[in-house]
Amino acid sequence: MLEHQEDGEKFIWMSDAREPSNLATYPQPREIDYKSNPGHFGPHNLHENRPGSFVSSDLMFVTYQHAVVRPLDVSEPYRPAEVAAFVQSQPSRLMDQ
Repeated sequence: MLEHQEDGEKFIWMSDAREPSNLATYPQPREIDYKSNPGHFGPHNLHENRPGSFVSSDLMFVTYQHAVVRPLDVSEPYRPAEVAAFVQSQPSRLMDQ
């Protein structure tokens, strides 16, 4: 795995199934320079609306490596906006080091 986005910046894309050429991208976390931190930075997982879990038509939950959990308001599909963030402090030691 390449560190510091040596393999390029990764984006989360949202497309309109009715018109695939209509695209939006999720705004990248920028409150600090995550790219400079040790390790890999980029989108990791998206929460899917599944029966038995939290289901929302307006919120999408995104995780980023080193930027943790970020809910995204997608009620305006061409203007996705971050509505909150939970960023955990850097651990003093990583398990694999």
